Amino acid sequence: MRRGRDGRNLESYLRSNGSVTVYTLTDKDVTAISELHGIQLPDAEYLAHKLEKRILLDGFTKWAWNKRS
Repeated sequence: MRRGRDGRNLESYLRSNGSVTVYTLTDKDVTAISELHGIQLPDAEYLAHKLEKRILLDGFTKWAWNKRS
């Protein structure tokens, strides 16, 4: 589990909100999401890792747990 920023991580989210929904994505899913939302993926070995890197590169300014804002 990632450390998070300012004490905001999955563990603290679960304590305050109770639950999350976990989705698994295939390479086809990641490609479709990226194309649909115009997300340019950085270099990485695996597509899911590319999406994770994009989220981290955005510095969480566009992302929140369980939603994209």
